[in-house]
Amino acid sequence: DAPIRSALGEQCELDDDGRFYDHPDIVKTIAGLDLLVTERYHPAVFAVQAGTPVVPIAATTHKMTGLVDLVGHPIAVLDPPRADNLAPILAAVERAYAEGPDLSARQRAFAAEANEQVNDDYRDAFRQLWAKAPV
Repeated sequence: DAPIRSALGEQCELDDDGRFYDHPDIVKTIAGLDLLVTERYHPAVFAVQAGTPVVPIAATTHKMTGLVDLVGHPIAVLDPPRADNLAPILAAVERAYAEGPDLSARQRAFAAEANEQVNDDYRDAFRQLWAKAPV
């Protein structure tokens, strides 16, 4: 929503060039990061697609934990940052940097396998639908 984005940018003193970023743009941007620390589900999914190591932070839903479990991500979902719990987050960031190439390879492999499975599932579903179509 452009008005909300503009107001938020003004409130946070950020420049907004008004451009819309689509899925490939966002994945490409995230692919350029050394790692991503996020409590948001979709950026974490895009990081998996891009092979960018993720330090997952718990949000208000179970989605981040589900994603980490599904991907088999070795860095556990962490509690949201507070002044008294920064050590585990900083340790996870250090681990993500240290294991970056391995994490990237694992995430890319998972994303490729998931993409292949989705394509196979759609192909099978359309074959079944086509087979039942009246001639």
